[in-house]
Amino acid sequence: MRLLGVCLAAFSRSPRRLFSVDRSTSDRPPPVCITPVDTCGCETDQGIVDLSPLDNSAEGKPRFVDEPDPTGYNFYSYNPCTPFTEVTCNNVMVCQKIDYGGGMTNYYSLGDANSQKWDTSSSGSLLLTYASTMPARQQFKLTSKYACPRPSSGGGLSAGSILLITATVLLVAYLSVGIVFNVVKNGASGADVVPNKDWWLALPGLAKDGGLFVVQKIRGGKSTEYDKV
Repeated sequence: MRLLGVCLAAFSRSPRRLFSVDRSTSDRPPPVCITPVDTCGCETDQGIVDLSPLDNSAEGKPRFVDEPDPTGYNFYSYNPCTPFTEVTCNNVMVCQKIDYGGGMTNYYSLGDANSQKWDTSSSGSLLLTYASTMPARQQFKLTSKYACPRPSSGGGLSAGSILLITATVLLVAYLSVGIVFNVVKNGASGADVVPNKDWWLALPGLAKDGGLFVVQKIRGGKSTEYDKV
């Protein structure tokens, strides 16, 4: 069983083809799956494809239930991430129901999570394949914005974030230790408990003088103020 992930901005279903609408017209090269991300997606060379928003794991039922094909005799159920059970289809990702009429129906597994493989089709769409006991190969199209690769977040902090966090932790530790020392060792109270209080009080003035000095250097001017002797 083959399922094509066609990248478009919206999801809809054609009455004539299961999980299908018009094909993508993107001029970008087709994405290549590099590392599968469990059953829900794949890390491609263009970003990550994540089908989990289409999954229906909360209810224990497939996202697509008994979708008919054009003949009206075959019905298909599919869930992108979570295995489901439908009558005799046990813990499957895709199930086919055949209605023979007269109340007679059969259910066939078209693949489970263990048989899933990611690939790229010759037409440039992402391809999911499942091993099936059915002799005929069947192909479906899933058209959704979630079939489009999106940039990976990377999951890590930037160098600037790490530096800011480190500086904040060090400042808090410095103030905490200094306040405890001044209170316990020196018996200080009020504003005197702040370590190096005089330096902190002078800091705004020092910052102002430094800023004025930099501005004067940029403008090429010279300070006209001199200390009297």
